[in-house]
Amino acid sequence: MRLSIEDLILMAIASGTLALVITRSSLTKGMRHSMIGAPLKLDELFNCPWCMGFWTALPAAIASGGAVGAILVNWLIITGLSGLYMGFMMKLWLFREDELEDMRELLRETRDALALAATGRIILTPEQQAAAHDHSIGGE
Repeated sequence: MRLSIEDLILMAIASGTLALVITRSSLTKGMRHSMIGAPLKLDELFNCPWCMGFWTALPAAIASGGAVGAILVNWLIITGLSGLYMGFMMKLWLFREDELEDMRELLRETRDALALAATGRIILTPEQQAAAHDHSIGGE
């Protein structure tokens, strides 16, 4: 059965989301850890979104119905689209983690600066010290 592009995209998003939940979510962390050392490379399957995405696309392809050839084609299309979706989501996820780490660092620096201000001591960064030194000897 030939599916519309909208149906294929929706199935790919569902398949990719399921694969990401299984391979990356804290909800499934225990299950993934229990797979370490399992036969048939199950540990790799449960820790690789693209490997899992191949298999999570299968039920959607089967549900699409039709002849075996059509199901196989739909399976490959859904797998490919879900891979693109997961790549995009992983990029956003990683970007967000970097962004959060920058925010944590800024919060630590702010906390430390406030603690020093509360004690009445001020500590300048090396750049601030150099600028203050240049200013005191007639620089800018």
